[in-house]
Amino acid sequence: PGVAIMRRRLTLAAAAAAPLAPSSAFTAYVLRHGQTDRNAAGIEQGSSDLSRLTDLGRRQAGDAYVALLLGGDGDINAREVTSVYTSPLARARQTLGRLREADSRNPGGPVLPASDLVLPDLREVDLYDWEGRGYGELRDA
Repeated sequence: PGVAIMRRRLTLAAAAAAPLAPSSAFTAYVLRHGQTDRNAAGIEQGSSDLSRLTDLGRRQAGDAYVALLLGGDGDINAREVTSVYTSPLARARQTLGRLREADSRNPGGPVLPASDLVLPDLREVDLYDWEGRGYGELRDA
């Protein structure tokens, strides 16, 4: 699936944004963005910001909300979420938007904090000449 997109460096970025006391314990949920039009077409995205979520990608974000934040069964006993960090890329922001839509319909009330922190360091790596090229083309190169 696709918070929200929190990317691989979430722990380091979170620590840099709000250092935790050594005795603090927390759980980090790392979520990749939903399927994009470029994923579906087999095109490498990298750090380019041209792709948008497909219908499947939007459904994946809603499914991720139920699976990750509500414990998988839609139970209103949601997990406590204190912070949300996201990449500035549109596909990540769209996924977070879908999570927020699902959160607004949660019968137990919202579980996501009202704001999120956009961290540029969570942006996907730059793949230079590979970006915009098909997976098959890259495999055959």
